[in-house]
Amino acid sequence: MKVWDASGNVIWDTSDFIGRYIGSTQIGYGTGVITSSLFSNGIPWCIPLLDTSTQINANSNTEGHVNINAWMTCPSFYFSGNNLYWTRSQGSYPSYWPAQVCTLVYGVR
Repeated sequence: MKVWDASGNVIWDTSDFIGRYIGSTQIGYGTGVITSSLFSNGIPWCIPLLDTSTQINANSNTEGHVNINAWMTCPSFYFSGNNLYWTRSQGSYPSYWPAQVCTLVYGVR
């Protein structure tokens, strides 16, 4: 089944998945778990959103440049039963740089 708008564009197709938002949480470094009985209502999903607006001092290391890839670490995650587990390494950067914020958005489809 497909639905078109007045201009003839497909705006919904049954091959598309419509997800249901359950929640979000900000995480730091390390490991964690979120338990929700709502994960059993479908196929769970999770999207990590990295906040790239956190300020760092580009002149703070001895080379005079920033290896942004060493600072921007994305969590790994998996689902088991009604649990969403994640782990996130700190990366390698000077300890005086601020921790980069990461928000996990999760739901079911």
